[in-house]
Amino acid sequence: MSTPRIESIIQNIATTLAGVTIANGYNTDLTVTRPTMAGGLAHRGDDTALVMLGDTSPVESTPMGSQDWNGAVPILCRKVIADDSTDNIDALLQTIASDVIRALLVDRHRSTLAIDTLIDGTTMGRDATGSTESITVLARVWYRTDDDDPFSA
Repeated sequence: MSTPRIESIIQNIATTLAGVTIANGYNTDLTVTRPTMAGGLAHRGDDTALVMLGDTSPVESTPMGSQDWNGAVPILCRKVIADDSTDNIDALLQTIASDVIRALLVDRHRSTLAIDTLIDGTTMGRDATGSTESITVLARVWYRTDDDDPFSA
């Protein structure tokens, strides 16, 4: 079975983020997961990144015979700390997000799968009480397929 181009890109991003470890020079050891059929995180480690596929949209002006796409790739990052911790959760989540952004921008072309990888910012996630519980890195990938084939390179 063929893999759609955007899924290959998402797999590349997940593999890239799996390399975010203290041993590799980052500030955190990140556990990377993808959404499951039941939704949510398949694994809840201390530092977890959920790599998701957001909306994709065609780019208006593309070379003849091909179609350029913008694919949103939100990456939800969570940090588990003890309830009695005095650590600043916002600072801890910003550190994880910065590691994610740094890793994504090492190979902006996703091993030739994409034209570019862009970061549109971050969004803090809050629970019902207003406490910070996550941060989402808003990545976007610009990629190209044949005009009539979303599986093509």
